[in-house]
Amino acid sequence: MIDIKYLISTNSRIILDRKLMRILGIKEALLYTDLINKYIYMKDKGWLVDIDGYPCFYSTAEQIEYSTTIKRKAQDRILEQLIKKGAIKTFLKGCPPKKYFYIDEKVLISYFQQEEIKTISPEEFVLLSGENDDSICQKQENQIGQKGQIELVERDKNTFIYNNNNNIYKTNKGGFPKQGKSNGDMEGFLALYNRERKNLLPLARDITIIPEKAKRQFVAALKAGYSVEDIVNVFKNAAKAKNHIESSYKYLTVEFITRMDKIQLYQNIEVKKQDYEYIPNDNNRNYNVQSS
Repeated sequence: MIDIKYLISTNSRIILDRKLMRILGIKEALLYTDLINKYIYMKDKGWLVDIDGYPCFYSTAEQIEYSTTIKRKAQDRILEQLIKKGAIKTFLKGCPPKKYFYIDEKVLISYFQQEEIKTISPEEFVLLSGENDDSICQKQENQIGQKGQIELVERDKNTFIYNNNNNIYKTNKGGFPKQGKSNGDMEGFLALYNRERKNLLPLARDITIIPEKAKRQFVAALKAGYSVEDIVNVFKNAAKAKNHIESSYKYLTVEFITRMDKIQLYQNIEVKKQDYEYIPNDNNRNYNVQSS
């Protein structure tokens, strides 16, 4: 089964798939994607609530507005459309009643398995952004993060990245990686990785061969919207953890830092030594990071 974590990004950016926008509508796809992000988070934490046999999660209109900028009245109209199309179910539970949401994974995956749908033109995004065509194109760094703007930044032919400016992120001067297919991406990543590794281990040999599993993880990370620098930052931030210092960084391999869970853990945090402890595994003497 397709892992929906790799269909929808769970970081500070919301990735809008063109197919979803053609099937559901732009604003519907935006709200639906935000609900999917919340569902993934709750599922990973084990916080889903069983309601009539459906694994559900709770979210407020305020939380949805914060992450999508869609106002409550508009949310109600959009949710009604999503329910009619079978994308979600809603339940009221408790006193006072709280709204719970159910995401049908089979329905979600079916959207991505449909035949290719006509590409949306940039002009269609102006309706949502309220700006001119420049707001649709890839932005330069000094244009990213202006408060009050809704930005749709094109990542590749099938997806757009939505940024509501509650969280700011910067693109590279060359824009977003094209799904990791370029050898230059891999070579650039290895060059940065080896440079950072040499800073910690001056006598270490350069890594020149990447295992196939790590290559797949690397491509998946680029598809999810992470840059080469984001992945290298995993190495730099993880290197500050006590367990990796104690083990002389030998577990900070390419395969380790390209894992999606490690990218999400280490990409945007500054690790403090005292915040982590290492736990030796008697069988293979591996070390696992555990937050205290």
